[in-house]
Amino acid sequence: MEKKKNIKRIIIILGVLFILLMAMIILLQLGNNSSDEENTISENLIDLENTNPNNTNSENTTQSNMTGNDNGVEEETERLQKVSDNDTYFLVQYCLKSFYDENDFENISLDLIDQEAKERLNLNEQNMLNLQNNGFCVDEILQQKINEVESIYVVKYRLGETTGEITNKVVWIRINQNNQVFSIYPYEYLSELQMLDLRDNDVIQLENVEDITRNENNQYQSSDIVTTTEACMKELFRRYKFDLLLDREHLYDTLEEEYRNLKFPDLEDLQQYINTNKADLYLDSIAAYKKENYDTYTQFTGKGQEGDYYIFRCTNLMEYTMFMDNYTVVTIKDKYNGVLGNSQARYCINRVIQAINNKDYEFVYEKLNPIQKNNYYRNFSDFEEFIHNHFYDENNYEIAEEYLIISTDVYQYEVEIRDANGDDVSYRRLTMAVELKEDTDFVIGITSP
Repeated sequence: MEKKKNIKRIIIILGVLFILLMAMIILLQLGNNSSDEENTISENLIDLENTNPNNTNSENTTQSNMTGNDNGVEEETERLQKVSDNDTYFLVQYCLKSFYDENDFENISLDLIDQEAKERLNLNEQNMLNLQNNGFCVDEILQQKINEVESIYVVKYRLGETTGEITNKVVWIRINQNNQVFSIYPYEYLSELQMLDLRDNDVIQLENVEDITRNENNQYQSSDIVTTTEACMKELFRRYKFDLLLDREHLYDTLEEEYRNLKFPDLEDLQQYINTNKADLYLDSIAAYKKENYDTYTQFTGKGQEGDYYIFRCTNLMEYTMFMDNYTVVTIKDKYNGVLGNSQARYCINRVIQAINNKDYEFVYEKLNPIQKNNYYRNFSDFEEFIHNHFYDENNYEIAEEYLIISTDVYQYEVEIRDANGDDVSYRRLTMAVELKEDTDFVIGITSP
């Protein structure tokens, strides 16, 4: 009898548990439905805000379907981010170069301009953009991913006008990296829509975006995008040449601060130097180069056809400082400080002869031993005469291995000077004494037997 009562109790308990379980399932289901409804409402509110004609934040989207902000809506959207890697730089450079490389026989710009921009600007064979120019320099790139294979880039650059002036420009370049095609929203289009000031974290909203139509001119190959050391060195030198010819103020600003203060205290000093040496500077090209990696920058050193050195200390190809010679300041201070005094003194002799080859006699005169200067070369013209009598127009040299230690930090060497443009048989022998000073400074004494 007791056994039957126990079975009855168990059945009742199981029944109650079953009822409770079913109630919990129903309540959970109602909660899920409520959550789905809230998400739907939220999405509808977003749609209404983006299409509301009274919404002041949609001013830039009414005609272009694009905007530079997210209208205050909290949603997962790719934003513009500053990029500076070499692959992106050379890809953008290729697209922009294609756009500006027009000729008298064929204008390919219509094939490169995005369809929406063409319609907006009413561009056709009878109404073209004026793309004549003297080159360009890309200064900033912002990227916004559209999807896994496509991005849009905001490219800010300086354009050399045929008048010799510089104009700041902006274009958007839309690139499908899977199909390797691109289209361009030109400056005139962005200017009309007042979309020239996009920055980090802004958003370009694209609606009803159609695939980029491939044509003969708006495609590229992976082999077109070369990022080797040679390519980087040539691009840095091209940027320098652009500034040299068209934007000397920008060139002055890119000079490394210590070097600029010593070599060209103000812009007029740089202008005078360029005007005096412009034939050599304008025609020079890179004959040899090397790359050195440091903790916070990469250094590219190029040697020109005439033996001049161009040194670029780069964070990336758009952010760098440069030196227009390799002797005014020591660009490898860690290495210099890490060697013995004998090696430092030999390096100082190298700096002196590089300056003489560069006709920078003022540098040598400033470093000249005060006693020698006061006794023999009180006037700079007297020192110039000494240089002309004891050196050649361009000099090769050899420093003897043997040296004398005259006193603390003073080293004396015999140096053979040969005509770099001569038969390399005859030579002149000079004695050079180097006194090492603090922070890579030095004093030089030069005498002849």
